[in-house]
Amino acid sequence: SANADLPIYMDIKIEKYEYCVQKWMGCRLMDLVQANRGKSFTGDDDKKFTGNGGVGSLTQIAILSMQSQYGAAIRNHTNDKASTKRDIRVIFKNRSKDHCDCVDLCPAKKVDDKRDPNKNSLPKFVLDKMKPVFVTLSEDKLLRKCLIGGSQNNNESFHSLVWEWCPKSIFVGRLQLELVVNDTIIVFNQGEIGKIFVFENLGLSHGHHLKEELRQVHEQKLKKHICLDRNP
Repeated sequence: SANADLPIYMDIKIEKYEYCVQKWMGCRLMDLVQANRGKSFTGDDDKKFTGNGGVGSLTQIAILSMQSQYGAAIRNHTNDKASTKRDIRVIFKNRSKDHCDCVDLCPAKKVDDKRDPNKNSLPKFVLDKMKPVFVTLSEDKLLRKCLIGGSQNNNESFHSLVWEWCPKSIFVGRLQLELVVNDTIIVFNQGEIGKIFVFENLGLSHGHHLKEELRQVHEQKLKKHICLDRNP
């Protein structure tokens, strides 16, 4: 970005954190399907395929599953780039019938599990096309920007605060919506404690107990969202 190129803060380097990389995985894989539509491929058993999407290859369900797993790999390992990279690698290897690094939930790791561990495996020609996507989205430079474990961009976070008080499923009046949006702007930028400035501007007195209550509410929200982010 422009801010990263300009020396705004003298010797302090600005580095952008990435919050929406989970969507990148799904988008890249969907682009892969579109780019190879109409092309001919040969499967592992010499079966002929047209394109690398659809039944027997890269379905939409498979793409959404890998996208979700990719997001979980980032959220589950804050400040641990090596573990994040390992889990991303496992997603790809699992689709290629390689289960040596799989977690205990994988059927291949359980002796008494009758499920087929290779049920969701993909043909080699699909894996060959997918590999560059996984290599790109597991590069150290990118993962370093994801170490705080975020996978939701700022706009989505802001909207979720608005919808908490004005659900999309019900009708709300304009006045209520304006109040909620203004309150959300304050909380989003300054936290719950930012409401103190509203009271001061309105000439309303406040004391220690109000500040303490707002601080506790803010901390509870932080703990809640950290738990949700680490346990998708």
